[in-house]
Amino acid sequence: MSLMPFWGEFLFNPIPLELSFNTCSHGCKYCFNDLNNSKVECKIKATTNLIMDYKDRSTYVAMLLQKGYPVVMSNRSDPLAKSNQDQSIPLIQLMQEMGIRMAFQTKGGEKFGDLLSILDKPSWFYISISHDQDKTRRLIEPGAPSINDRFGMIHALRKKGHRVAVELIRLFLNG
Repeated sequence: MSLMPFWGEFLFNPIPLELSFNTCSHGCKYCFNDLNNSKVECKIKATTNLIMDYKDRSTYVAMLLQKGYPVVMSNRSDPLAKSNQDQSIPLIQLMQEMGIRMAFQTKGGEKFGDLLSILDKPSWFYISISHDQDKTRRLIEPGAPSINDRFGMIHALRKKGHRVAVELIRLFLNG
C-alpha cells in the first residue's frame, strides 16, 4: 500500500486520497485489513518521491494533490501504531511542509505528541473507541492505547483546534 485514490463511499470517507502504512500492530480482532492482508507494507520511498514532486506529475493522485484535496491516513492501518509510527511521522512532517492537508483515522500511540507538535494547521481526526471497559478493550484491541489515553488525545486535539469525530463502538465478546 501507499498513497492512492480512495475508491470508497463518500459518506464513509469524503476524502479522495488515502495513505496506508504497514500492517497495523494494534492487533484489533475486528480489523478487516489485518484479517485480509496480514503482510501489508507501505512503499515509503515511492510515496516520499511522489509527495516531493507531485506538482510536476500528471497522475490522478498528483492532480488531486495539486487541487488541494486532503489525504486520509488511513482507512487500512493506523499511522500511530508501533508498526507505522517511525515511517508515518517523517512523512506527515514532509506533507505538512508541502502544504498538503491531512486527516487521520487513529487510536493513537506513543508518538501522538510528535504528531501534535508538527501539525501547525487544524486537521481532521477520526478516533474509535471499541468498548467502555478497558479490560475488555485489551482483549479486542491488545496493542492499541487505552480508553483514557484516547480521551486524553481527543482533549489535546480539540484544545489545539483540530476537528475530532469520535465513534463509540460497543463490541461484545462471546461467552
